[in-house]
Amino acid sequence: MRRIVVVQDHGVVRKKGERVEIIAPGGSLSVPVRYVEMIVSLGSLEVSSGALSLLMDRDVPVFFMTRFGRIKAVLWSKILSSNYLSRLRQYEMFVRDSFGVAKEIVKAKVRAIEDEFGLDMSDLKVKIERAETKEDLLGLEGSASRLMFKIFGEEIEGSAIEFKDRKYYPPPDPVNALLSLGYTLTHALSLPLVTVSGLDPYISFLHSKRGTHTALCSDVVEPVRPFITKSLEDPIKTGVFSPKDFIRERGGCYLKRESFPKFMRWFESHKEEIVLRLRESVNMLLEACHEEVCGVLRHSPELQKNKGYESTKEQGFPCPA
Repeated sequence: MRRIVVVQDHGVVRKKGERVEIIAPGGSLSVPVRYVEMIVSLGSLEVSSGALSLLMDRDVPVFFMTRFGRIKAVLWSKILSSNYLSRLRQYEMFVRDSFGVAKEIVKAKVRAIEDEFGLDMSDLKVKIERAETKEDLLGLEGSASRLMFKIFGEEIEGSAIEFKDRKYYPPPDPVNALLSLGYTLTHALSLPLVTVSGLDPYISFLHSKRGTHTALCSDVVEPVRPFITKSLEDPIKTGVFSPKDFIRERGGCYLKRESFPKFMRWFESHKEEIVLRLRESVNMLLEACHEEVCGVLRHSPELQKNKGYESTKEQGFPCPA
């Protein structure tokens, strides 16, 4: 399997033959370029001209993002040249059945809550299936999330950092600060996956587009939130994070800069599973947008040779003969 390489804070990327060398504060890494799917920089990254030439020749994108998930730049020689069929179908689904896809996203999140927290939400799933408006659907998604956070709060009760309920913009306490940071970094990882899959990150089904918000990434992250939430229980209960790791400023509570590497070690230890779940979420959207594209491809030898079609097959959705 090809790898997503995440660079924390500062790092340097160099070329050594057909290998990519990454020197970062957390250690060094040398990987054959054929095994690198993308590089995501959460902080600062220096890329040598030789490494840049190698990465672009091998169609490996480099995403530059802040440690809070805001994209700064993307280096990719073929950012819009492949998988255009996925985007066409996405646009069609957005116009024709956006609400139906939004339902699938919420149902996937509810299933994830059931799996992670051992709940039976059959009644809620029936209500989701019967929902007739976006407002009803969002209300049901909110009910599922509130139940998740209620169980989460009970699980970490008695920890050094307390939790009452989920609040953000800004986070009022250390637990909400950790949740927000975990969701934000997961959102940051989702953008490269969405882009590489051929989908348009700005055209969403559940979340509303506002400003430069990559709303489809928020759609993709929803079914992954229960895993992030559950995974934070252990470091909170075992005291990995304590009140001294946080600072109160700008009306909220935030992780101190010197404690950020501690959080990144936790995130890195869960990165592979997070990426796997994000891929599953992206694939769910590709499935929703895929069937009709296959009908076109079966009758078009020209399109069957298109790289976008080949990439779609590599994602796990070969069109039936």
